[in-house]
Amino acid sequence: MSSIEIWLNGEAIYVEEGLSIDALLYRQRLPRQGVAVAQNETVVPRTEWTRPLVAGDRLEILTVAPGG
Repeated sequence: MSSIEIWLNGEAIYVEEGLSIDALLYRQRLPRQGVAVAQNETVVPRTEWTRPLVAGDRLEILTVAPGG
């Protein structure tokens, strides 16, 4: 399987082609609870974290904090 370059929190990394957001979080040992994921500046609903990543995607993992 080939790898693709994506950006995770401003850092370029290489992942397997077809990897999902959920699998990326697991492999990077990032929490999957209490976080929001933005893909190319658009928040991705948790129900869509199975979508495959594509080369050049820019992901930001945001910690959800209570209050305002």
